[in-house]
Amino acid sequence: MELLLLATGGLIALIAAGLVAILSPGGFVSLVAAGALAALGFLQFAFARAVFDLGTTGAAGWFSLALALTLPVSAVWLLLSVMLGRTKASRGLGAWRWYLLLQAALSAGALFYALAGPAFPPEPAGSRAFHLRGLQWAAVVVVLLNVILLAAKFEATHLSLPPRRRETFRLALVGVLGCSGLLSYLIFSMLATGRAEVADMGSSAVPASLLALLLPISLLRGRIGEAHAPEDRLPATATTSLLLAVGYVSLTAILLWLTRSAGMNLAQGLLWIAVGGFCAAVFALAVSNRLRRRLDLFLDPVWFEPRALRRLASGPGMTSLDGAHGLAALCHLIPQSARAIAEVDPVTLFLADPVEHCFRATGSTIAPLPGVMIPEKEPLPVLLRRIRRPIRFTGRSDDLEYVGIYVENAEQITACAAVCAIPILGDEGLIGFLLCGARRGAKQVSGEDLVLLNIASREYAERLERVQPEPPAVPPVPPVPPVPKTAQD
Repeated sequence: MELLLLATGGLIALIAAGLVAILSPGGFVSLVAAGALAALGFLQFAFARAVFDLGTTGAAGWFSLALALTLPVSAVWLLLSVMLGRTKASRGLGAWRWYLLLQAALSAGALFYALAGPAFPPEPAGSRAFHLRGLQWAAVVVVLLNVILLAAKFEATHLSLPPRRRETFRLALVGVLGCSGLLSYLIFSMLATGRAEVADMGSSAVPASLLALLLPISLLRGRIGEAHAPEDRLPATATTSLLLAVGYVSLTAILLWLTRSAGMNLAQGLLWIAVGGFCAAVFALAVSNRLRRRLDLFLDPVWFEPRALRRLASGPGMTSLDGAHGLAALCHLIPQSARAIAEVDPVTLFLADPVEHCFRATGSTIAPLPGVMIPEKEPLPVLLRRIRRPIRFTGRSDDLEYVGIYVENAEQITACAAVCAIPILGDEGLIGFLLCGARRGAKQVSGEDLVLLNIASREYAERLERVQPEPPAVPPVPPVPPVPKTAQD
């Protein structure tokens, strides 16, 4: 069964690589993706050969070679994660080139060690696992680091892309995260037990095959190879994948320490970690409003998005914007639309002014229009550009994450009577935002209203990008009178 799974997965990956190389319009990015898929397919064939040798002669030579091949294969996938969704101004690989050069050197060393290093003795007859020996432990740790980084890079690219591109990129992200999650678990299992189970190798072919099926769909139909992220793209260090990976690594390291140093078995170690982790999480949520805010950002779309979509479909929707035939009319109607959809008031629209490098209030339900502007380098636009999610204003002096907003943008927030900010994200990043109040009689905006306004902001972004501002009128140049012949002489 393991041989069948690995061979089938390798064949699927090679077919996907051929389709991407021939049909994908993404240029060099598509070639890198095809190479990554092909490398994944050959790697599964290498592990299949190792499993075959284990069942016949017990030899571990092909396992050593296949394990060494995981280093260059993971490096190629990391290169793909760096190439996808780069900004238009990107040249080369940036700071990643040094890490990739290091990976190339480590890959060459691992292959040399597998081919010319010490010959490991065969596994016992009837064995269903390969034991890790020598420098194979280090190769497994480096592969784990690459898997974590490429998952974080894929998530950062997904969050940085415009909403239309993000939908088509989601399939590739699901495949990468699913494959990375199972591989991380299998690698930790290898590190904990000191051996690689044949059953684990066979099960790893399932998420790898899923990735080989989903990535070509995003490359061929979604054309994500041609997608560009805005200049203010989200860094990989700010992703949930990296946070989860660090937590997973830390908890597993603690588990291994408990089971080996404290003389506990696996069940007792998991129980102590679960109890300690629960107590630490409750204490952290009690003292940190930043963690509570992160939890709200994660849970609000899960709980409220279905209900918000139903409200948007049954309410006035966006029909009020259909009559806007210019930028000025659209700026006037968007605050009215947001107030009607979410029943919050007041609502003020700020749009980017590329000439003055600021965001100006261009429409509002407040009369007269607040004459305020916010420079693009001040805390509110910078934070909206970075997190790309709605934010609530509490005004608390101990809120260290938002204290810069409360100090430097207090005048604008007070003028707009705002309790939250909704980013409007276009193809080139933050093109504007809404400063909104709460419902009548409420002090804060609810999670459902926040999700509803965030959904509506995607439609506002599309309409704003379709409307181009009218060019300024250029006065006609008066004709130059002819010069008399006598003056010419």
